[in-house]
Amino acid sequence: MVRVRRGRQHVRTGPRLPHSRPPGRPAEPLPAAPQLRRLLDRLHAAVGVPAAEVRVQRRGRRPHRLRRRRPARHVPRAVRVRDPAVSGSAPVVWINGPYGCGKSTVTRHVAGLLPEALVVDPEDVGHMLWRQLPDGLREEEFELEPLWVPLTRLLVGRCARTYGRPVVVPMTVSRPPVFERLVGALRGEGVDVRHFTLVADASTIRGRLRRRMAERGEEADEWGELSWEGRQLDRCLATLSGPRFGTHIWTADKAPAEVARELVAHLRRHGGSLADGRVRVAEP
Repeated sequence: MVRVRRGRQHVRTGPRLPHSRPPGRPAEPLPAAPQLRRLLDRLHAAVGVPAAEVRVQRRGRRPHRLRRRRPARHVPRAVRVRDPAVSGSAPVVWINGPYGCGKSTVTRHVAGLLPEALVVDPEDVGHMLWRQLPDGLREEEFELEPLWVPLTRLLVGRCARTYGRPVVVPMTVSRPPVFERLVGALRGEGVDVRHFTLVADASTIRGRLRRRMAERGEEADEWGELSWEGRQLDRCLATLSGPRFGTHIWTADKAPAEVARELVAHLRRHGGSLADGRVRVAEP
């Protein structure tokens, strides 16, 4: 029912549509500045109120609750930034290494030591891309996909610039041209990329691959005893041991938590937002 205001009484005049509501009181426009100044001067002279105590308030309907300014989320000041020039100071921590060297496990520990960090996994980008392509258009691995490199570079770079948090990227990139199109291009765009390569001897990595396949219930396939990842081991070790892919961290005789602490300690020693306190680091 629509209510018609009549003095202090509300009279029901008819059924009210579900989507209708009574019109609100329109906001009264303020007069022009010279006219407003003259009115205030006359008011001061009449009532003797100092000019500093006169407050002009616009009347009208309050804005809808969804249109009001929402308070900022309770997050540390160091990460509540949206200016690319400021938020880009947070580093991108790229964790490289052969398949089976422990990148995913170390990444979880690094994210625990950097509580505000974002974990961006380029494998998810690759699987998203493969879901859009028929089998005949898919390459053998993500590094060879024409669209995977620009999509990954765009995602990592935008996350680093937009959110102002450390971005941890666990991904094997063993081909130098692809490495330059990813890490090199990000650095060329002004992104602070800290690159690490986890390395170990071949026998240790093969043992880790066997344990992982046993935990997943996987068996040997057309690629061999250690599946496709095992076939790439020798090539990755030979390529990733070069100086282009530094900083190298030896992982054969270390627990993943120890490797993560060593990696974060290296970040803090080499300056940037992790050294000057702009990014919070959890105490071990």
